Parts: sequence; structure tokens; C-alpha cells
Amino acid sequence: MKINLLPAEKRPLRSNQIRWEFVILLITFLGFTAITAFSFLERSNLDSLQHEFDGLVQYRSILQLQRARAEEMQAEVSAIKAEHARMTKILKKSEDGFTISLLDQIQASVMQDIYFERFVKSTSVVELRGYTENLTSLTQFIQRLEDFGNGTRIRDLRHDERHPFLRFYLEIERRR
Repeated sequence: MKINLLPAEKRPLRSNQIRWEFVILLITFLGFTAITAFSFLERSNLDSLQHEFDGLVQYRSILQLQRARAEEMQAEVSAIKAEHARMTKILKKSEDGFTISLLDQIQASVMQDIYFERFVKSTSVVELRGYTENLTSLTQFIQRLEDFGNGTRIRDLRHDERHPFLRFYLEIERRR
């Protein structure tokens, strides 16, 4: 027979018993592990949401720029419509047919690289403003107008500062 002289709290445990200190340490360790895992997952989620938010902020700024450009284009369209209405009114007021025949001649003479911005008719002179990509097209356009019997004077010809175009200002006079 064996006698254990150690006090009860110092004696080794039986194989089916667990000390309460070990259980508390195990629960604490598992709790810290769970908290660390959840915080890592939430941090990862937060990082992905932050990245998505930054992308949306950039997209919003792009959309604002596009909106501003669209408003500018609408203003340009309104200005063009107003100019079109003014030109239509001028054409309707034309009594001698000078403007209509001249427009037909301009349309027949226009080259691919010539763009018009302004058309103003006074008594017997038409002022034409526009721009072209090359001088040869403008020279051919003026020559064609001369062939129709119009007197054409170049009032201004200069390079555009912002674009690679030549701006021109012509006066066209009908020779009778």
C-alpha cells in the first residue's frame, strides 16, 4: 500500500481531472486568438472598403469634369443654334437673292479643311470668318469664289495661338 503524504492541493492529478487554472488560461488564449483573427478580418475588410471609397471619389471627380464639359458643350450648342437662327433670319430678309446665290457659291467652293465661324451680310459685302488647317485650301476656296465672279479680299490671316489653325477674315463682294 502506498501512502501519499503530500497535501491535497500539491498532489498530482488523476488522469481524468483538469486544474481550473489551466482551463482559465486556455479560455483566455482562445479568446485572444479569436479577437486577433476577427480584428485581422475586419482590418482586411476596412482596407478593401477604403480602396473602393478612394476609387469612387476619383470616379466622382471624373464625372464632375465630364458634367462641366457637357455644360460647356451645351452652351456652345446654344450659341450655334442662335447663330443659325440669325443666319436663317438674314436669308429670309434677302430681297435681291445676293445672299442666297452667294451661299450656294460658297457651298460649291468650300474645301474639306475650311471651317466657318461667322457669316455677316451688309449691303453688298459679306464678311466671312473661319479657320483652316492649311493655306492651300483657303487659296483654292478664294480662287473658286473669284471664278464665280465675286471680289474677295483677305482682311486678316493669322495663326491661332492655341491650335494649329490659320484664322481668316474675308470680305466677299458681288461684282455685277
